[in-house]
Amino acid sequence: MFFPWRAAAVFMFACSAACALDISSFEINDAGDGKIGFCNKFTVENVSMVAGPQGWEVEMPLELGGYKNLLFTSPALESEVKKCFRGNCTLKLKGCLPERKIIFSKKISENSAIVKISFDSQLTAVFFLNKYQRSGVETYRLSAPADLKFTDKAYRKKLRDFVIKQARTVL
Repeated sequence: MFFPWRAAAVFMFACSAACALDISSFEINDAGDGKIGFCNKFTVENVSMVAGPQGWEVEMPLELGGYKNLLFTSPALESEVKKCFRGNCTLKLKGCLPERKIIFSKKISENSAIVKISFDSQLTAVFFLNKYQRSGVETYRLSAPADLKFTDKAYRKKLRDFVIKQARTVL
């Protein structure tokens, strides 16, 4: 007998495993900081391991003023990053397409907004959206965190278009 809910559950489980934010590259520089590539789409630089009260912890880079605008929100992903620092990295070289979702947007000035984006519910990044006039046309600029670098230009453009379409109403 066919149970549609079972098929849906199997599909959702398979998709959650296949749609995860995979580590596609990992490098350590001379200072001991890591550069982590995700899904061959973007990298996060200046990630480090530090001794904390719970043992060794992953420390994400801070922006000027000490603001943390990159954050691992998944213990499983953070565990994978720790493995990479210990030399046990499992790289998934086949590219994936991280699901992006705006989880927060707030106007901070007349022409600027903060937009917090979640990638596969595992990594959160804070972007700045600015509106300005260029040759009489309203234009938007999306600024990523300093340590988030896009390696796939098409993905970067799709993300930019998605954020502007969804968050410009805040401005």
